[in-house]
Amino acid sequence: MAGKTPSWLVNRAAGEISAFAADVQKGNAPAQWGENARNLAMRCLWISIANLFVAFAVWSIWSVLVVKLPRLGFDYSLSQLFLLVALPALSAVLSRLFYGYGLSALGGRCWTALSTGVLLIPCLGLAYVLRDSQTPYWLMAFLALLCGLGGGSFSSSMLHLADFFPPSQRSWALSLNAGLGNLGIAALQLLTPLALSAGCCWFVFGQPHWWLDESGWSRPLWLQNAPLIWLPFIILAVLLAWFGLQDRNPNNAVFNLKRRGLYNAHVVYLGCLYMGTFGSILGLSFALPLVLSTLFPAYDPLRFVFICPLAAALARPLGAVLADRLGAGPITLWGFVMMSLSALAIFFALPWTQDPAHLMECMTLFVLLFAAAGLGNGALFRMVSTVFVTVRCHELQASDINKVQACAEQEAIQAQILMGAMAAFAGFLLPLLLALMMLMTSSLNSAFLLLSLFYLSCMALTWYRYCRAESPVAC
Repeated sequence: MAGKTPSWLVNRAAGEISAFAADVQKGNAPAQWGENARNLAMRCLWISIANLFVAFAVWSIWSVLVVKLPRLGFDYSLSQLFLLVALPALSAVLSRLFYGYGLSALGGRCWTALSTGVLLIPCLGLAYVLRDSQTPYWLMAFLALLCGLGGGSFSSSMLHLADFFPPSQRSWALSLNAGLGNLGIAALQLLTPLALSAGCCWFVFGQPHWWLDESGWSRPLWLQNAPLIWLPFIILAVLLAWFGLQDRNPNNAVFNLKRRGLYNAHVVYLGCLYMGTFGSILGLSFALPLVLSTLFPAYDPLRFVFICPLAAALARPLGAVLADRLGAGPITLWGFVMMSLSALAIFFALPWTQDPAHLMECMTLFVLLFAAAGLGNGALFRMVSTVFVTVRCHELQASDINKVQACAEQEAIQAQILMGAMAAFAGFLLPLLLALMMLMTSSLNSAFLLLSLFYLSCMALTWYRYCRAESPVAC
């Protein structure tokens, strides 16, 4: 913000603000919030949470499957298993950008129902191919990419929901939507292992595999139940979206890469911080069950690994609350400090033995890492709006702060879609990093040392750009 802003930039920004103000006056944006509008907004919020919850569950389903595949006769290498975990995050990068455009084409009600309903395809496909341990790897990889469509629902959900809330209520609503939606990962990792032992659908989808444990005792395992249990929830979410949601002005909801607000350095800075917080939550949530089963083959990590994404989801709203009271910048900064220390502690603690005490130490450190990432991400979510409002005010030196703030928050939501795609890409890279370190060094020490250094760089970026008193955009 140093120097004078070019006149053409000021004029264009002022034009966008005037257009947004006109939408408010016409009723296309919720400037005034009556009782009916509030009830409609809350109904759409809870339906959106339900759809996002199911989408995140399907997105993360491979985190459970890869733990069971090797001992059920699926002859895939460890690097192939890590790739199956990573591929859903890769397809989510593109789907998060595409879904923003699809929302404007079909409207929020239709697009939400469609984007959730399409998840039936990977679920039914997996239920079919998981019956046969000779299924070729390329088919598994293709279905893993289709599961990544669940990750794309985040962008359309946020864009559609934002149009129902006025600026004063929008931040907490979007935080609640994203936070509770993320609980789908923890629910998937908690419920799926229970469903694998139930043979209620064998007459439709075939016989079980037989699991041989360390003591030589075998038991039936219906691996195809992992996707099947989500079919009724997907159908229910589709019906709720179709009959319960309502469309708003599609011009407000469209994700537009041509928006001037998306082309500034803060999108890059904040995107890197998103990769550090939410990207770590995604990547580690997907890869951690496979990591623990590799480090502790005598234990079943699916009995307790859900605690980690649950800790991140619960810490996220706490980070938002602390950001409101203490400032988003300091909370994000201390979140990265805790993440760096946790990753460093994991580095020094490795390698673990098969002692149960080491397993508890492992889980404690990972829970701390996830909780710190959730705390920082909740504060970072609030920081984005603050940064965009501040940038707009500095550029325009406008007298009508309310109009500037309303338009800037619209831009912040658009930027969060782009940052969410960057975080999904980090969720793709992190499992690959773990696999690479396992192949090169036969351990994970180097991976967590690199993560600790990356979190330190994010901490330095947060301090320099958003915490110093001299920073133009201090938060």
